[in-house]
Amino acid sequence: MIPVDKALHSAVGLAITFVVAYALLAFDFNWWKALLIGYFVTVAFAFLNELRDYLAYGLFDWRDITATLNPIVFVKYLIQLKL
Repeated sequence: MIPVDKALHSAVGLAITFVVAYALLAFDFNWWKALLIGYFVTVAFAFLNELRDYLAYGLFDWRDITATLNPIVFVKYLIQLKL
């Protein structure tokens, strides 16, 4: 079973990607450029979030980073909730 923590990381990654992309679409970016920039912002957020965890608590977990960058984790969690 997928832990709730990883599903939340994945949901936040999706949200950041699409919110940034939507904001960039308001500035007349192409949709694919907006999504690409949104994904790069998500990558930066994932690493900065883990850096904060490491500096504050001494914890570093690559699985949090990969869950943030992988939207399939969230989809799998939703499917498991249905079953």
